[in-house]
Amino acid sequence: MLYRTGSHLANILHYKSNSFVIREIPRQQRSVDPVRKPGTQDKFHLIIDYGPVTKATATIAGSMPSAATMINAFKALRLLEVSISRRMTMYNDRCEVFSFITSDGVNTPKRVPQGAMDSALHFQSQVQMKLVPLIPHSVLVWVHNVILFAPTIPVLLQTEWKVFNIVEKVDFKLDITKSSLVKTEMKWCGRLISSVGACHDPTRANALAGLALPVSIYNTLYVIRNRSRIHFLIILCPPLQKKLNSERTAQSHRVEYRHFLGR
Repeated sequence: MLYRTGSHLANILHYKSNSFVIREIPRQQRSVDPVRKPGTQDKFHLIIDYGPVTKATATIAGSMPSAATMINAFKALRLLEVSISRRMTMYNDRCEVFSFITSDGVNTPKRVPQGAMDSALHFQSQVQMKLVPLIPHSVLVWVHNVILFAPTIPVLLQTEWKVFNIVEKVDFKLDITKSSLVKTEMKWCGRLISSVGACHDPTRANALAGLALPVSIYNTLYVIRNRSRIHFLIILCPPLQKKLNSERTAQSHRVEYRHFLGR
């Protein structure tokens, strides 16, 4: 699997100057393929094969809270949302597996490269590990978004104080610009969270329900996948699924016929 680092070649020097990337000769390193960013001529993504790393660490990656957990947790509660900056550094003896080669030598990032779901899951596990005394009765974590909830304002303030103490102790960095004060309703992880529970965002649901009818087998698959994410839209999927299956069957028969004719 190939993942983007989210930075182009010119930024490597900037990362080195800030000690985000170091130069060394590790025992293992990954190859890099530069890919031009869409609409630009001189900006690139670095495509790095982190498949072996992902395979070795997938079993310890964090898991997201389920829909049932959210629905049962938020009833009759007041909410507070905070955001933790995703800028964790790694231990020096753990950096080697992320080393990559460019034209100017071997580079080793000091932080888990961003831009891939795997790094988000690892960040999830680290945040959950530190906030585990408050999960799931007072806190839920979704990557770098942390939501605090309590039945009353005094209890919510106590929970907030506990979270801030943990954040200070483990040296997390709060993103003040993305944090919110006390709310009775908020959008979080694609759902509308309030004191009555968790439900799908009506705007998002209407957008999915209003998707244009598919004109090809690939468009049909796209519509089915997106509508299946919301339970009350699943009733719209069986006719599309039936059409998709028939098109796949017809397509496979056409391929077999062409193969029989030697085309």
